[in-house]
Amino acid sequence: MNTRTFLSPSPPRARIDLPTPAAPDTTAGAAAPALAFMVDFRRTRALSVSASVPIDDALRYMLCAGVRFLFVVDPGPVLVGSITSYDIQSEKPTQHLQSQDCRISTCSRGDVQVRDIMIPVMRWRVVRYGDLVQATLGDMAQTFRNVDQRHIVVVEPRRREGGGDVVRGLLSATDVERALGSAIVNEGGMGSFAEIARVLAG
Repeated sequence: MNTRTFLSPSPPRARIDLPTPAAPDTTAGAAAPALAFMVDFRRTRALSVSASVPIDDALRYMLCAGVRFLFVVDPGPVLVGSITSYDIQSEKPTQHLQSQDCRISTCSRGDVQVRDIMIPVMRWRVVRYGDLVQATLGDMAQTFRNVDQRHIVVVEPRRREGGGDVVRGLLSATDVERALGSAIVNEGGMGSFAEIARVLAG
């Protein structure tokens, strides 16, 4: 079966509306509409964290909320990026501690903030809502493979306030894998929330 991928560069200006989701159909196959697996922020509150929060505090928030992805905001709020539990549990914190910014002073993991390891909005690869409407679950599985990440942001044109794009939803590789019954992207790091809790406890 031929599959398509749906990715666009991140829009230069994106806003997020911070306003619970229907459970996705876990029996769907590759031909199922991908739209059914999007977390729609018109119906579900988008969770965010301040860029200045220590990374382990952000990880605790994810654990309590049962999520692995948070939008990152600066005062305003202004959407500046995103962070996942995989980012926090990866080599990114260590790499930041070894960076020049940290070597000029004494740094520890507790000094690493979300802004230090987040993915800035300008580096996002997004899916446009209009394309997602036409996509199948198989298309999105291939799209996840192409970007090698666990979450993809969905944007659509803003119809008011000067135009631009607004974050409409979020796609999770976990939901796609659950529906297809097979892994599509290497998770890396630790898998379960129980393991995250042990990291935080240690």
